[in-house]
Amino acid sequence: MDQKNKNTKINIGNSNNDGQLKLLMEENIRLSQEILSNNIRIRKYMKIRTVISIIWIIIIMAPIILAIIWLPPFLQDFIKEYNSIFGGGEQALKALKL
Repeated sequence: MDQKNKNTKINIGNSNNDGQLKLLMEENIRLSQEILSNNIRIRKYMKIRTVISIIWIIIIMAPIILAIIWLPPFLQDFIKEYNSIFGGGEQALKALKL
């Protein structure tokens, strides 16, 4: 860490002061642009991930919710039809006795 600080220190009495400042500013601009490009990629990834999550919720959760709403009345109707056809257990026994 000290070595890095020694390399970036600017000597006030030095005539290369403007050159060093220019180099530091160029490096700062380059690093800022790198950070900006990384942030843009991260934002893009986050948007894609959000869309994928929403699609996953729709694909997985929607059928479950629809099944909870639609299945009980369907099963009740199915059980009524089944009982009317086969008569539960009592009517089957009566049919065997005849």
